[in-house]
Amino acid sequence: MSEQEINSEKNNFTSFVKKRKKTLIYICIIIVSLIIAFFTYKYFKQQEHIKTSEQFNSAKIKISKNLGQSTDILINIIEKKNEFYSPMSLNLLLEKKINLPNEKILELFDKVIEIRGLEKNTKNLYILKKGLFLSDFSDENTILKTLNPLINSNSIWRAQAIIILEKYYFANNEFEKSKQYNRMLKK
Repeated sequence: MSEQEINSEKNNFTSFVKKRKKTLIYICIIIVSLIIAFFTYKYFKQQEHIKTSEQFNSAKIKISKNLGQSTDILINIIEKKNEFYSPMSLNLLLEKKINLPNEKILELFDKVIEIRGLEKNTKNLYILKKGLFLSDFSDENTILKTLNPLINSNSIWRAQAIIILEKYYFANNEFEKSKQYNRMLKK
């Protein structure tokens, strides 16, 4: 390239910048603002996660002493729909057999299942746990409605869902249906 062509390109670039100076400044301000907003969001998410972690640990410590307060903390954590601590809180509520109405426990299961970002196998595990929980008191249609998505998929929890239904029907003296699910398990 000759020196004249280089100077011509420099002049074109400088005239381009001069003509669009305001637009370029606005674009830079927007980009910087978006970067700042992104890192601010990440920071606050991290702070919220730390706070949730502290609440969970507090509830875990208090659970043997003050069951009511711990229950409220754990329910609050589940309602935050934290990917890690909400499922753990539900597990702790179930493990300690905290006396809550069945409708409330089902609502908490639904909140955990609805968490965005939760791994598919983990969601399926909570669907399975919900089906198992329902099998103690609910009607056949509700249990089937809950477990059928697992049974009709290739989930790693498929076999367990079939076993739950097989045992449910066996316990209710519906031996033909129990055998049907047993055969399905062997396929």
